[in-house]
Amino acid sequence: MLSVVIPTLQQSRHLGELLQLLQDSDVVGEVVVVNNADQPLPFATDKTRVLDPGRNLFVNPSWNLGVRHCRHRNLLICNDDVLFDPGLLQFADRALTDGSGAIGPARSCFREELEGAEPDRPELVPTDRRTWGWGTMMFMPRRHYVPVPEDLLIWAGDDWVFRHQRRQNHLLRGVTIQTVMGSTSRQARFSDQKNADLVRFREAYAENPYLHRREAGVRRAALVERARVGARWRVRRARRLVRERLDARR
Repeated sequence: MLSVVIPTLQQSRHLGELLQLLQDSDVVGEVVVVNNADQPLPFATDKTRVLDPGRNLFVNPSWNLGVRHCRHRNLLICNDDVLFDPGLLQFADRALTDGSGAIGPARSCFREELEGAEPDRPELVPTDRRTWGWGTMMFMPRRHYVPVPEDLLIWAGDDWVFRHQRRQNHLLRGVTIQTVMGSTSRQARFSDQKNADLVRFREAYAENPYLHRREAGVRRAALVERARVGARWRVRRARRLVRERLDARR
């Protein structure tokens, strides 16, 4: 089952509908909402818990806090301004159980309205690079979530999460996600902090352990294949020598 973490400033018109969608889903075991707004969020249920830190923690620290309160095997970190077909949750949960790394939507998934969208035909495409919008909905095994450094408040958290996965990451295609991208974070009052996050990320956290692991995996696979080819060659050579000896005795 999925644990879902949603930070919010309560500025999304989709928040109530999203929480109800998650509440009604059989594959969602719990929803942890980090309420960074000044006003209470009256949506506590048997499945939904609201954490009130008393101040705006910003996005990435809110992810860290929410994940610490999660219990289930698989995890969805989700923006508060998205809507989608509930079948997506079951598809992603099954993919994680089957061994996928983190899953995030491709740019082609996003629309401002669901009306007129094609029926969902979800598919996963392996990727070694985070694409635009990938952090809007990030599915991953909960035990593979590595907390984002606390000095990155708004930006680059999705890069950090992507780079610290231990399995092959995937792009999600063939689904429709309704959102007004960055409806909260693109506000002018957050610009300075986002710029500071990007500078900090490039200066202190530029290393890409995911890419290093992928490259090491390719090298290991090449060595294994080389060993297999060598073993087959040695077997064929031994058989040829045996045949030659038998022919010489005749």
